[in-house]
Amino acid sequence: MVGLRRTAAATVAVSAVAVLVPLLRGGVADAVPAARSDLAYVHPEGFAAMGVVETLVHTYDIAHGIQRDGSPPQDLSHRALLRLFPEVPVVDDASSTLLWATGRIGSAERPRRTSRRWHGAPRRRR
Repeated sequence: MVGLRRTAAATVAVSAVAVLVPLLRGGVADAVPAARSDLAYVHPEGFAAMGVVETLVHTYDIAHGIQRDGSPPQDLSHRALLRLFPEVPVVDDASSTLLWATGRIGSAERPRRTSRRWHGAPRRRR
């Protein structure tokens, strides 16, 4: 588990995210399809999607903490929602829906989520 002190500078936090991206890439490239994680049964596609979501939302957290716009890109948000949160309808846009699905934001219409469930298991082929 990687952690930063709450007092860490934003540049340190962003550097930590940048260091972790190659680790994610390597983990996905070397993953065995039947491997298990401590989160749930996943395979490389599900693991990669989880890593993308974690990168997007933690980058948002860092940017939000320094009053910057760190909204995730729409295309990646949409793909992540389809893969990991298929039960979540896109409302407004994919970026804000991903932030809602991961408990980052809420609104009067959709209170902030306090729990989530990844759908990282292998998908059934049709």
